[in-house]
Amino acid sequence: MTTSFCGLAHQSVKSMLPDKIQKIIENPPENLIFPGYVDTDILIGAFSAAKAFLFMTYEENEGIVVLEALSAKITACGKGYSCV
Repeated sequence: MTTSFCGLAHQSVKSMLPDKIQKIIENPPENLIFPGYVDTDILIGAFSAAKAFLFMTYEENEGIVVLEALSAKITACGKGYSCV
């Protein structure tokens, strides 16, 4: 069984990321997908199909995506926080 990961970050933030992360984005492993902008209908399906949602940032100040993940009834884990 292969585990797939999907990164939903806007391309404009790439320049703000550490060089190591930029290199991973430019040449991701086969199980990491960066689809770019995702329409709301597709995003709902992605949340529904997910087993967990990882929120690995200290920079996001609203956390709306965590609430969206929780509304889809998937486990949400954040950097420095417990999983709920």
